[in-house]
Amino acid sequence: MARALPLGGPVQATLQRRIWRWHFLAGLMVIPFAIVLAGSGALYLFKPQIEGWAEARVQAGLGEAPPGASSLPMDKLLAIAQNRHPEAPLAKLTLPRSPTDRSVEFDLRTALGPMTLWVDRYTGAILHSTRSDRRILAIAQDLHGSLLAGETGSWIVELMACWMIVLLLSGLYLWWPRGQAWWRIFLPQFSGLRQRREWWRRLHGAVGAWAAAFILLLLLSGLPWTSVWGAGFDWVQKRMGWDGPGQEWFVTLQSHKPTTPSDGLNLWSRGAGDEGEVQLESTIPTTTAEPLPLQAIVDRVLPQNLASPVEIRPPRGDNGVWTVRSMTQNRPLRQTVHYDRWSGEEIMRIRFSDYHPVQQTVSYGIALHEGALFGWLNQLLGLLTALAVVLLSISGCIVWWKRSPAGGLGLPPMPSDPRLGKGFRLLILGLAAFLPLMALSLLICLVCDWLWQCGLRLRTR
Repeated sequence: MARALPLGGPVQATLQRRIWRWHFLAGLMVIPFAIVLAGSGALYLFKPQIEGWAEARVQAGLGEAPPGASSLPMDKLLAIAQNRHPEAPLAKLTLPRSPTDRSVEFDLRTALGPMTLWVDRYTGAILHSTRSDRRILAIAQDLHGSLLAGETGSWIVELMACWMIVLLLSGLYLWWPRGQAWWRIFLPQFSGLRQRREWWRRLHGAVGAWAAAFILLLLLSGLPWTSVWGAGFDWVQKRMGWDGPGQEWFVTLQSHKPTTPSDGLNLWSRGAGDEGEVQLESTIPTTTAEPLPLQAIVDRVLPQNLASPVEIRPPRGDNGVWTVRSMTQNRPLRQTVHYDRWSGEEIMRIRFSDYHPVQQTVSYGIALHEGALFGWLNQLLGLLTALAVVLLSISGCIVWWKRSPAGGLGLPPMPSDPRLGKGFRLLILGLAAFLPLMALSLLICLVCDWLWQCGLRLRTR
């Protein structure tokens, strides 16, 4: 946000100049990433609509299912999909979202990469296939979470999110009206302005004032997903006992393979009994036991009417478990169920109520971040917030461009007075403790800034 005139005593004036300088440098660093994150996040807000549009395109022209027609067995549909990609194991099955949905969605791990195939569940025809990681929402999610750059990109995203928090707080401090009514922070005076730069500056400040709380809420709700902050938060949850039942995403449960008596092999032991001998049958696992087919798991899941979309993931390893997840964005309706691969017995069921209130709060924050907490109004609020981020970025660039001298950066001068207020020092320490990546980058920036000033002084001698 824009710079305010330094009023008050010398310490306050020095503080404002220093904050203005940091706000300026942080803005130059963050703006390109803020636009990318706002754009990709705005796209992901409309995930239900985009997925519905994609499903409609896949099933275009199919019409309704024939009267009295029954769906083909799920194992046969899977075999049809795997015929297209031989030896490709199943990653997950997404069940039809409604009784009228004619297609079933298989994700396979192929040599070409992850593939998604839509198969007509009545005819077995493959309707469409595509790389899973090249679907529009997958790209938007990857761009938003890691800038398409893996773990390095996720660190950059977290760093930019931390500095956006600093930008918001510093901008609000600089924009706060001094010597005017407090409400001028939201409704500045635009009439009678002669300079276009001043008009953009006031627009920049007013938009930031209106949107700051919403932007800050989205930034904070996204921190649990990050690499450094999120890992630290997970560590705190485990130490405090807030981590819930587990076994939702990292599954270590095992199925119990049935055992049968072995043919022609008995174990004998002397003991009590009328004849003085007790015959014990050995329980060596039989080699003829077969795991349940996919259709058997589907038959167990369908009557439960779990909130869609519902994903079924196959067992991992010889004694893994079938995992069924309701992936609805309405978090309180989500469930995860694990089934024994041999017997189909339910091993574990995880509901939203099983989690600690801290985790429930985080889940509500994630739903808000994704635009799914209170329907289309949440989507609209998220879209307006993303547009505010873009407008703040553009207006900030215009203010800087109109202010910067020809051939120069226009960097605000470093105050000569090194004093800082006690409250401000405590605020910096608090932010550094809460945002460790910001603290590390701030230390690097301060060192670079000091070296820059040393270079300027040497040049002027």
